[in-house]
Amino acid sequence: MLQCFFAYTIAVLLFVTICYQSSRLHGAYEGTNNSSVVFHGESLVSNLDGTDAWDDGTYTIHNRQLSLTIDGQTYYGQMDKDQEHFWLDIDNAKVWFKKY
Repeated sequence: MLQCFFAYTIAVLLFVTICYQSSRLHGAYEGTNNSSVVFHGESLVSNLDGTDAWDDGTYTIHNRQLSLTIDGQTYYGQMDKDQEHFWLDIDNAKVWFKKY
């Protein structure tokens, strides 16, 4: 009985860990307009205008739908299944980002 409890507890912890990791992004992405986004767990730094000025922000990802909030402005887009590419709507233009 005790072994079943431990096995169940380990399975639940593994499931929660896998689900949490799949909803967090890590790494740097470069945009087609010379902009960059670097994800760090639940936050990010970016230079969406392609300059040397970097801004802190946050993001959410749900069912591949991505939203980034930087300096009070929210940008929406979509992540590819492989999490190697995504696009954002920036100033009514679709900007593509690739992980590097």
